[in-house]
Amino acid sequence: MKLLKSIRLYCFVLIFSGLLFGWPGIFHPWLGVQEAQAAWLSGWAKRIEITVSNSNIDSDLTHFPLLLTLGTSVGTGNDDVSAIFDELTSDANRKKIAVTKSDGTTQVYVDIAYWDDATETAILFVSKSDLTFSSSGTTTLYLYYDSSQSDNTTYVGDPGDAVVENVYDSDYISVHHMQEASGDIIDSIGTADGTAIGTPVYEETGKFGKSILMSNNEGFNLGQPTEYDGGTAWTWEGWVKRDDVFGASPDHFSGIFVMGINDNRSPTIISANNTDEIAIDLQTSAGLGRLEPTQGLDFEDDVWALITVTWDGSTIRAYKNGVESSNSASIGGTKNNLDADYMIGGNQSWFPNKIELHVQ
Repeated sequence: MKLLKSIRLYCFVLIFSGLLFGWPGIFHPWLGVQEAQAAWLSGWAKRIEITVSNSNIDSDLTHFPLLLTLGTSVGTGNDDVSAIFDELTSDANRKKIAVTKSDGTTQVYVDIAYWDDATETAILFVSKSDLTFSSSGTTTLYLYYDSSQSDNTTYVGDPGDAVVENVYDSDYISVHHMQEASGDIIDSIGTADGTAIGTPVYEETGKFGKSILMSNNEGFNLGQPTEYDGGTAWTWEGWVKRDDVFGASPDHFSGIFVMGINDNRSPTIISANNTDEIAIDLQTSAGLGRLEPTQGLDFEDDVWALITVTWDGSTIRAYKNGVESSNSASIGGTKNNLDADYMIGGNQSWFPNKIELHVQ
């Protein structure tokens, strides 16, 4: 899930913004992996070259968090990069890596969303304020790995580490990868760590990596982080899979991202089981904006969907897998700051949702 504090047409927000060229996970640039042959970052023993295709980039992207998946079959060529895990040998050595620009020496920042040496899989997000992915040609990165190195904490971190904030630009206010094995969910860059409500099921299979299964009244309480306050634009984005429907009433809803109750919501994103669609409420100084239900954005049971909701200060819009709903809702003003907690799931949940959220 990604949260931003202002709308930008090429990135996402929850006080967030949306992406014109595509959506990470569906339209993120395809990756090709091949053996490196350029000069080396001083002191590092091994590396691979990563080629980022421009085929899904409409215009140059600067300071864009690029998803890198490591494993035995990754990239457009289904390459085996398990040599990284063979060299590092344990989860404890996961920070003995470095990612550089095409010159092979200028490091960029790395957010380790997930790392599992036992299965030889990892999910990284990489970027830097002056790293640009070209729309006119491929972009080259290098990933170094060396078990003899000290942890590269200047450039590489886990969710919640201060260094990770450099992966995301200043419009991001919250990032939840939903890769935890138990307990709280961690906000990579903000203060919105989530406390478990009920007994969510961790480490379910996700769209990529893991996800968390939340059923009736289960989820995570994010509290009232100050970075969510106010604003005249926002975007929420998350991977969502609905497993099943239960509950007798066709009017029941399932909370996906919830803040507030009844007609005092700011914002609330829910899924309606009588229409298989989503509904959005946003309380602002101008009143209650409601997009309910979205048209043409039906959920399919047991199928992952990328759900994106944006508000540009005047219009609420919703998207599924990058396709906009045929209806929208108008509301102006400034987003209200309500005396209520934000939650992922956890409120009005009448059927299970598997939710994998990334916030920008």
